[in-house]
Amino acid sequence: MSYKLLVVALLRGNQEEIDLHLKELRSGLVGYLQVRMRASEHDAEDAVQQTFLVLLERGSANQLAEIENPGGYIKTILKNEYLKIIRKSAHFSSEPIELYLDSSSEQDQLDILVTKERLEILHDCINKMTAYNRRFIKYCMSHAKIDTNEIANYFSISISNAWSRKFRIIQWLSKCFAKRNNIN
Repeated sequence: MSYKLLVVALLRGNQEEIDLHLKELRSGLVGYLQVRMRASEHDAEDAVQQTFLVLLERGSANQLAEIENPGGYIKTILKNEYLKIIRKSAHFSSEPIELYLDSSSEQDQLDILVTKERLEILHDCINKMTAYNRRFIKYCMSHAKIDTNEIANYFSISISNAWSRKFRIIQWLSKCFAKRNNIN
């Protein structure tokens, strides 16, 4: 993903280049919000659309000329637009906004990663693991409701070792997935 090329196209006002770069960046930014912020696909799409509108507005006002880190700048706008969306939805619901912002559990992280469109990337990442880690995570995924004590017994390891291994594998999978899906 080239955020810098998008900013240059915005500054030039070249609509064809802008459209090309926006199309290229859309799915990566949606994925970024889904993985990093636990956004629903609908909310992520809305936030990306709002971000593009903000960028178009700022580009036409020549406010993007001195940006040193275009990727960070765009992602900051994206996160802010997403937070506006969830604040608005929390305002109209009885649920507090904190429910939308809670950090995800290990299982939630796996659930986010395992969608139809991302299953192939996850499968490739799992295949890059050592045989033991691959067997371990496949067992955990196929027995999602199982507790760490049962995992430890199955693999003949201590409970703390099972918990640590599961945590590290999930962290590694998240990083591998993000890298393969161009999410930084």
